Amino acid sequence: MGNWKLEIGNWELGIGNWELRIGNWELGIGNWELGIGNWELGIGNWKLEIGNWELGIGNEEKFSALQPPASCLLPPASCLAALQPPASCLLPSKH
Repeated sequence: MGNWKLEIGNWELGIGNWELRIGNWELGIGNWELGIGNWELGIGNWKLEIGNWELGIGNEEKFSALQPPASCLLPPASCLAALQPPASCLLPSKH
């Protein structure tokens, strides 16, 4: 199928190593990256970034003195639902 990318306004979908970007919301699957607003999670060499708070495991290890509250680790479901593109965007239009 090759690599392909679909862009609709600030909504972007790429399939190859898999990237989905909706406004400030970004999901990449390959070495795995998930970003929502200031919230970023990368799995590969492992990076977790929340605002100015960063945790890195792999080649770089950074630990903030201030640990974010657990609520920061998972975005609220309402946030994810609001940023979900309409189902009609996921399917090609019929001509």
